[in-house]
Amino acid sequence: MADGPLEIFEQFRTGLLAGAFAPTGELWAEDAVVEFPYAPDGRPQKLTGRDELLAFAATTEAERPVRFDDFQVIALRDTADPRELIAQYRLTGAATADGQRSTAVFVLKLRVRDGRITHWREYQDLIAPRI
Repeated sequence: MADGPLEIFEQFRTGLLAGAFAPTGELWAEDAVVEFPYAPDGRPQKLTGRDELLAFAATTEAERPVRFDDFQVIALRDTADPRELIAQYRLTGAATADGQRSTAVFVLKLRVRDGRITHWREYQDLIAPRI
């Protein structure tokens, strides 16, 4: 059986702590949609398709290289749809350029089909200091 949302979330967590800024290409469906409803100015609120989101992730990582060293799961919730998961988590890391540390809290709604991410909606605490 293909990985479900919990397994995909765990792969994301493991990858992030290992240095991957976003889930790897094979975890995304070709038609995946990524949404950041509260994106700061200058950042897209929506990315459509695996190629667009992987290009954005590579650019973002190059612009603001960061190393995450702590990923705390605050809450995990199933939904009525077994393909969906809602997670709240806290990331802590340091900017690689100057070592400035920061922590931010996120809420993620993740949807998976056939072991691949089809929808990723992420809400970030924008008041927290940014890396």
